[in-house]
Amino acid sequence: MPVNERRIIIVIFSFLLATVPAKLCRADSCADSGQQLLQRGHHNLQGSFQEDGETYVNPVWNNDFPDPSVVRGGDGRFYAYGTGNAPFAIWDEMGITSPEQRAKYVEKHEVNIKVLSSPDLVHWTSEGMALKSPQDIAWSDGLQFWAPDVSKQSWNGEDWYVMYYAAQLNGEEENHKCIGAALSQTATGPFQDVGEPVLCRPGYVAIDPHRVDVGAESFLFWGSGVNGSIFMTPLQPNGWGLLDGDMGNPVLHSDFASEYEGTIEGVWVDHDAHAPGGPTWWLYYSGSNCCGDEAHYGVSVAGSRNLTGLYHKKAFFDI
Repeated sequence: MPVNERRIIIVIFSFLLATVPAKLCRADSCADSGQQLLQRGHHNLQGSFQEDGETYVNPVWNNDFPDPSVVRGGDGRFYAYGTGNAPFAIWDEMGITSPEQRAKYVEKHEVNIKVLSSPDLVHWTSEGMALKSPQDIAWSDGLQFWAPDVSKQSWNGEDWYVMYYAAQLNGEEENHKCIGAALSQTATGPFQDVGEPVLCRPGYVAIDPHRVDVGAESFLFWGSGVNGSIFMTPLQPNGWGLLDGDMGNPVLHSDFASEYEGTIEGVWVDHDAHAPGGPTWWLYYSGSNCCGDEAHYGVSVAGSRNLTGLYHKKAFFDI
């Protein structure tokens, strides 16, 4: 999917997750409304938009659905994908600690990436689970499937949906995360894992993938663990794998002077042809501690005149 189309969809979806009243986005007008907002510039974006006096109330999906990724399917509907994670806190309370106990639990309560669909980004329906037999994916521990990123591709005249996601590497110590890929010819799946991780970087927590397609080139941005960087990795033309096995290079480094950048992750990249000073690529990212009782999390932005970076913090740009 072209960068601009994905930008419109994801920006609109971020508005829908805000907890403010807003106007209804009809199926035939969602893209136009998003474009109007984008034309006003990122700094003027609001958590609602007005249209024909019809309102909606957030949340639009009042269930556990972290790290949403949204794509428009070939049928015109919108599809959202969310993280699947084993209930580790509940397990601790229940005393479910051994691998055998956890495996038995997962047999009854599948851990998987969730799928929703909507005609208008407001009224959502569960479409079940995305991955085919996730507990049978040999390279993963089957307990964590994080931050899915889905895009619609056309290869050799056929439409494919490509999902990248992060998972714990089987048999390794905690937080040895790798990025996998799974394919489907329908937006609801099932998505078949390709059989091995697409990317494992020794000494790094490879998480939060985000694919960007520009012309005939494709790139995978991905986040990191503590003391890490945001990387960009070139992908094969008309494919899902790494180009020549290239692990890529860092395009943004942690800023340890910032309270929100001991960890940086959750990258999303956007192109602005009308930015002050000339066309600019904006890289949005999350930082610090996302979760738990001591959560301290923020969203930051960096910019570059080139997609491939390096990206500089907002102080270098007139945003």
